[in-house]
Amino acid sequence: MAVFPTSSAALTVRPPILIDGNAGFTAANGVVGGSGTPADPYVIEGWEIDTRFADGVEVRNTNAYFVVRDSLFYSTRTDYWGTNGVRLTNVTNARVENTTARDNTIGIIVSKSSF
Repeated sequence: MAVFPTSSAALTVRPPILIDGNAGFTAANGVVGGSGTPADPYVIEGWEIDTRFADGVEVRNTNAYFVVRDSLFYSTRTDYWGTNGVRLTNVTNARVENTTARDNTIGIIVSKSSF
């Protein structure tokens, strides 16, 4: 049985992440490891992100290998409108694993992408 992150006990609070292009995979953008290859994808993990003003993790226009995992994306807005947990646009080679998105417009949204 999978165990999904539901509390901030083991997660680090941070602001939303936006990566636009392969050069955006940096520590400042929440990348905690990896080199972007099939054997060593960039890793975005361990984050707790409030999506009330922006998508939790938005990645666009990339072809590097990466994984978003072991994170929690939630909205404290009362209308739940306009933000998503994870948004992938025009990306290839992405994975999303063991991630919880709650009280967002959409948990995970993928467009113009292939995996």
